[in-house]
Amino acid sequence: MSTKKLQDVSENIRERSASIDRHIEWLNSADEQYKLTVSGINEFVERVFTQVSGNTDAVAVNQLLVDAILEIQRYLDARPETIQNDKIALAAQKAAFEECVALCQPDEEPKSAGSPSGEKDAFARIKDRLDQDGKMPSRKMGERPEKLKDVRGLQEQMMGEDILEEDI
Repeated sequence: MSTKKLQDVSENIRERSASIDRHIEWLNSADEQYKLTVSGINEFVERVFTQVSGNTDAVAVNQLLVDAILEIQRYLDARPETIQNDKIALAAQKAAFEECVALCQPDEEPKSAGSPSGEKDAFARIKDRLDQDGKMPSRKMGERPEKLKDVRGLQEQMMGEDILEEDI
C-alpha cells in the first residue's frame, strides 16, 4: 500500500478514535446521562398512561402500574452496568484503532541501496562470513544469497587494505 493511502487510513482511524473519545466523554457526563434517563422514563410513563387511560378494569390498571414501576426499577438498576459495558466496548474499539494506526505507520524509514549505514551493515555481515581466502562459503539450502555487489565491494575494500599493508 502506498504511503499516501496509509496516511489516509491512519487519519480516518484517528478521526474514529476521536469520535470514540467524545462518546466516552458523553458517557462520563452525569448531566447527559441524567437527561437520557429522564427522557427514557418520560417516554415509558407516557406509554403506560396511554394504556391505563382507556382501561376501566381497576385490577388490570393496578397490574399495569405495578409492572411499569418494576420495569422502571429494573431500568434504573441496570443503567450503570449498561454505561460501564458501553465504556469497556468503546475502550476496546479505541485500542484496536490505535493498534491499526501503529501498524499503518512504518517503524523506520526504508534504507536506500546507497545509504552508508546499509552498506556498513551488509559489509559487516558479509565480512563475518568470508573464509581465509576472502571468498564466500557455500550457503545453506533456503538461505538468501548476499548481493553480489556488496560481496564484490567488500572484496575490493579488503584487497585495497592488503595492498596498502604490503606497500607500508
